[in-house]
Amino acid sequence: MFFRHGFVFLLLLTTAGQGPSRLNGQIPKDALPKGFEFPGAAKQSGSLPARPAPNGFQSQDLGTGRLLTSPFRGNANSAKMVLRGYMQALSGYFDRMPSIVTAVVDARDQRVQALLNAQLQGVPVSGLLSVTLGNGSGGVSLLMDRPDRFANTVNAAQQGGNASGPPAASRYDNVAWSQVRAADGTSAVRVPQGWTARGQNGTFDIQGPQGESVVLGVSLQYIDPSAGFQHQSVAPYTDPTRALVLTYGRQGYPLQVIESQQTQSVSGNGPAFYVLAKVQIRGQPYYAWGLTSSSPTSNSTWIHYFSLVSAPQSIFAREFQTMRKIWGSWSISQELVNQRMQAALQAMRETNAIISQTQQEQSDGRARLNHAWGVAFQGGTYIHNTQTNGLVLARQNGVNDLVDQLNRQEGARVWRELPSAEYPTR
Repeated sequence: MFFRHGFVFLLLLTTAGQGPSRLNGQIPKDALPKGFEFPGAAKQSGSLPARPAPNGFQSQDLGTGRLLTSPFRGNANSAKMVLRGYMQALSGYFDRMPSIVTAVVDARDQRVQALLNAQLQGVPVSGLLSVTLGNGSGGVSLLMDRPDRFANTVNAAQQGGNASGPPAASRYDNVAWSQVRAADGTSAVRVPQGWTARGQNGTFDIQGPQGESVVLGVSLQYIDPSAGFQHQSVAPYTDPTRALVLTYGRQGYPLQVIESQQTQSVSGNGPAFYVLAKVQIRGQPYYAWGLTSSSPTSNSTWIHYFSLVSAPQSIFAREFQTMRKIWGSWSISQELVNQRMQAALQAMRETNAIISQTQQEQSDGRARLNHAWGVAFQGGTYIHNTQTNGLVLARQNGVNDLVDQLNRQEGARVWRELPSAEYPTR
């Protein structure tokens, strides 16, 4: 069995700049939305009052501010619904239920951020609550501080690596990694928090919580039919790509090779290829990428060797570099193997196309979310003319009256407030 099925949290924090299309630099005090406590807050001193983290959360003090984080699993499909649930969960941590001042959600409802006002043991608190979903699971984070220090706390967190604006490419960029040694001491590998790894005889079976899999150094012996045996391991010698199809097919996982790139032999007496493949795991479509080799060992036996990374198609591009990093940490792998892997990857156009496409989508989503926060922090919003496709940046306060006035002038309902998911990228 090469696969199993399962955390992680991603922190989303942004800061606003001097204009609605920029998010670099400090948050100006007069840029926050009306009703947010930052502008008129009195200067406070000292750290936030001590309080145990809510159930399921981890708490980290950041100088004067505080960061709460919590992973979750499940089948959630709406970040907004998850945020509402966590608002209830956090109500017991604060003196009363926090109030949401403004919020921004992405087009697929997989990421949402909300500015909060709350009180902690009588002390006013401003916060940024973030929820990120991925494959039904995800994480929530809350960065908070006294209102007069909140902007500086957000900026310090971002500059110190505790925040990176919209989500990083991988779900595992901000989690701890640890080394796992094989039970027999023959090899070791480094994996992110939340992954499991089992090793023996130089091989490793590594499983991620979202269905990712990294199998390293697997060698299977097959017997040629001419030997006269009747056994599952009986199969005629074949090339490495067909050998991979054979091996996975016999495990009940139909596999189709999309692309292959020949590389130097692993054993010295048989061909080897890097491959990109589609594979069905319990009815779910996966991508798989890795090294496969087949080598005759006698007139009647041959060895199929492979190392492979795989993940559900929806997250493969996002987590590909993490899985390659795990592979690269494998202690018995040589630097030459890593170099050949990189050379083959660069030559495999289909693999790069899958990864590049998703990275571009993530980049556009990150830019749109950044810009939406810039507008929100300025207390603004966009109104959109559906006939001319024109955009006008307006104040949030009184926007409904403005839209009604413009539609009366046009004699038709052609103006509307633009949802944040449709904002331009800059």
